[in-house]
Amino acid sequence: MAAENYKKWIIVAIIAIVAVIVVLAASTSKQKKDAPLSEPNEITSTSGPMLGPEPLREASAFPDDPKHLSDIGDTYFENQNFEQAVIVYEKILKLDPNDVDTYNDLGLAYLYTGKAEKAIETIKKGAGMAPTYQRIWLTQGYILLSLKKQEEAKQALEKAVELDTGTSIAKEANRMLGLIKK
Repeated sequence: MAAENYKKWIIVAIIAIVAVIVVLAASTSKQKKDAPLSEPNEITSTSGPMLGPEPLREASAFPDDPKHLSDIGDTYFENQNFEQAVIVYEKILKLDPNDVDTYNDLGLAYLYTGKAEKAIETIKKGAGMAPTYQRIWLTQGYILLSLKKQEEAKQALEKAVELDTGTSIAKEANRMLGLIKK
């Protein structure tokens, strides 16, 4: 008789636990439904990969403020979503075709999406617009070195060092020059 009561209490406990789980699941689901949705084009900074709705494919979906766009593009880039970064960076250059920093970022994004020729073309255009912008010469050297164009990479990296030998950019350019086979 005691064993039979013991079994009944176990069954009651299991039913109670299942009921609690169902109630918690239902209340959590209701909270998610009641939560306000963000604006459709709003992009929030997150740590880790960008999750959520399908990435935007049209540049027109982004705002027309180059500074805001730059933040969005950089977030995509940092999260290794290079295809989206390309879309954003291209829009920035349509709004501000003299933004050399964006040429630098776009060149790298092209490289990481497998568009090597576009990467080189973009970086060289930016370097031509601002020949004293040290970072773009480092990036140009990096892109060319990664494409096994060592002689061209060497020239770009030497230019980066020549512009200002005392910077971290020059230090990195010198490190990369050390990777080039003589």
